[in-house]
Amino acid sequence: MRSYKGVHAKEQAKLDSEQEQSRKPPQVLTSLAVQDAAMRLQGALTEVNTVSIRMGHGTLSQSEIDHSLAQAMLHLLDLT
Repeated sequence: MRSYKGVHAKEQAKLDSEQEQSRKPPQVLTSLAVQDAAMRLQGALTEVNTVSIRMGHGTLSQSEIDHSLAQAMLHLLDLT
């Protein structure tokens, strides 16, 4: 009976450890998520910067402005 309890305790400890690990996201995934968000934000900022520069030169039509700003907003929405 004693050995059964020991085996059961080891199995329970292993299950508890696995559950604890599954609750914590691995650092690699967290780092990749941050990199992905940074790239998306950079894409949105690049789009807005390009629109700003071209608007300053007067080389954008209103439809191009609307399209570019909509693209930037989509990049930002991807972050949420």
